[in-house]
Amino acid sequence: MRKTLLFALLLILGFSVISNVYAQVNVTIGSGTSTNTETGVPAPYGTWYRNFRQQFLLLATEIEDAGGGAGNINSVAFNVANLNTCSPMPNYTIRLKHTTQTTLTTTFEDGDYQTVYTQAEFMPVVGWNTHTFSTPFVWDGTSNILVDIYTTLVTGNYTRNASVYYSSTTFNSALRYQSDSSDAGSATTGTTGTNRSNIRFNMEALVVTDPPNPALLISPADGAVDVMSSATLNWASGGGAPTGYKVHFGTTNPPPFIENTIENSYAPTLDLHTTYYWQIIPFNAIGDAANCPVWSFTTGGPVVIMTNGTQSVPDGMVYSFYDSGGPDGNYQNSENYTFTFSAANPNSIIYVLFTSFNTENSWDYLKIYNGPDTSAPQIGPADGYTGTTLPEEIFGSNAVTFVFTSDTSVQRPGWSALVTAGNLDHDLGAKSISGNSTPSVGDPTTYTVAVKNTGNNTENTYTVKLMGTGDVELASIPGTTIAPQQTIEFGLTWTPTETGPIQIWGEVVLAND
Repeated sequence: MRKTLLFALLLILGFSVISNVYAQVNVTIGSGTSTNTETGVPAPYGTWYRNFRQQFLLLATEIEDAGGGAGNINSVAFNVANLNTCSPMPNYTIRLKHTTQTTLTTTFEDGDYQTVYTQAEFMPVVGWNTHTFSTPFVWDGTSNILVDIYTTLVTGNYTRNASVYYSSTTFNSALRYQSDSSDAGSATTGTTGTNRSNIRFNMEALVVTDPPNPALLISPADGAVDVMSSATLNWASGGGAPTGYKVHFGTTNPPPFIENTIENSYAPTLDLHTTYYWQIIPFNAIGDAANCPVWSFTTGGPVVIMTNGTQSVPDGMVYSFYDSGGPDGNYQNSENYTFTFSAANPNSIIYVLFTSFNTENSWDYLKIYNGPDTSAPQIGPADGYTGTTLPEEIFGSNAVTFVFTSDTSVQRPGWSALVTAGNLDHDLGAKSISGNSTPSVGDPTTYTVAVKNTGNNTENTYTVKLMGTGDVELASIPGTTIAPQQTIEFGLTWTPTETGPIQIWGEVVLAND
């Protein structure tokens, strides 16, 4: 009887122990097929520099979506495509840490890292290299995770990095420091990147008990305007392990259902100058996500990308004009493009307004000519616009020509501009005002107002005014004859009568306009 009772107690105890053992699964974050070069990054294995510190950021939503759940993480692995001439790395160390960061900065995060793996010398092999932890890292299931790798100085010569498969992310997911002399393990800053080596954890499996969270908006931004008609809708998982997404899209709010997809993007057909609404509803076996927002955006007019060519512009049509990289990318090296905008109406002019400008300073140039080719008068600096100085507002002739050249290295975001045409038979405007910003009561003070004729006709019946707060006229003089595209400066004298702040500006009044 005692033996039977003892057996029964042991059996019950055994069941109790088994019930607390959770499934362990391999969870892979990243499926990209690109690899770093033998001197490139990200690189969890390498001796191109004699030591390095490589950090990766993994979001909790990424881990969940890959099937990982709260609890023990037992190992981490990286997939090597080619060893190149990588040599053994001394004191190879891996540490993990919980973090609230959602994108890495150039500063390595302080705090307590858990050292989970060390090896006096580690030499990778082709394929998945698994690093089994000396003590499991217990993931809380909600925090993001930092995977931090560092080595000490190689005693011999540097060689090459092993090529490891990586994936691109929408945030700074990698941070690297590398040196041939300084200790990498104590580095405090590095260089960020959006490419992250594919990572495999052995960890506890996610147990799904609730519907997923709402999706996270990537692009276009909610309320965005002048969106290109070639745009795609992009979103990210908000966590909760969705197995798919219901796409709603249209010109009405709420937008109608379009399709189910397992992707994180949708490519609609878009018309110009149209407002669209869209909603993404993640779902899993438990149900649909709740409280999913409706986003909107408005498309702009036609788009012109810098290349060799011409574009005829009807009156009132607004073109978005970008460098060869478009609104979101960089231009390329060794470019030499010429593009001309010409007004379809022979009596109209081309108007250009730059909204952003960023080229490699003193190496990459945009030259602008006020005419149909490069023999026309040049607008702006003789060498062209470079760096981040925004080109001036352009009231051109019937055509404006752009020439862009880039050197053999360094790429920048380039520019964005609006280009339109209009029939400006009579158009004068005050371009600038200058003078004493601290005048004294009772002292006559002269201000210079620059007036430009952006119309097609010579003007001589106009008045130049100096205006003050409350639309008060402070001074005025009659204008002189001014030819199309000509700028004339006028001096207007005003005597302050009382102390206190006042705003002043120039104004031009054209007769019969």
